[in-house]
Amino acid sequence: LPISLDNTSNYYERHLLNVLTAKRQSRVGMQAASFAITDITNRAYTNDSFRGKYLFLDFWASWCEPCREENPKLEDLYEKYANKGIEYVGISIDMDKKNWEDAIKKDKLPWIQACDLKGSQSEIFKDFGLYDIPANFLMDKEGKIVAKNVTVEELEKILKENFGG
Repeated sequence: LPISLDNTSNYYERHLLNVLTAKRQSRVGMQAASFAITDITNRAYTNDSFRGKYLFLDFWASWCEPCREENPKLEDLYEKYANKGIEYVGISIDMDKKNWEDAIKKDKLPWIQACDLKGSQSEIFKDFGLYDIPANFLMDKEGKIVAKNVTVEELEKILKENFGG
């Protein structure tokens, strides 16, 4: 069923329809939502910045223990596959810049890190239809979602299939 906001005047109806639309558009097989982010060094990126490479978007926060527990394993994969055609981007939903920066340093995260300090009200968080973290998306070279909310072990299997190793 197509979703239409034309006849919806109620705030809650509009919000729910927006969430459902984002969820529908962030399924495996769909083209990933357009996004614009700024990393910790103030460098700007859009989804087009990563065309021609696989892209692993990892949604996390400094206070999220399950997110932080995955970081050492992700770092191992990053070291193994970073030069083979995949880019990693951490999208934090932190609202405290110091906590976010401290977590990046403590976990020694070498990949791109972005955060707009708006928490779960971040546009990219909403555009990907997210409610909680950890969450992740793997996009192919054309920006199509090929995997969603994979474990590190599942991600490694996908990377081995696509890049060898």
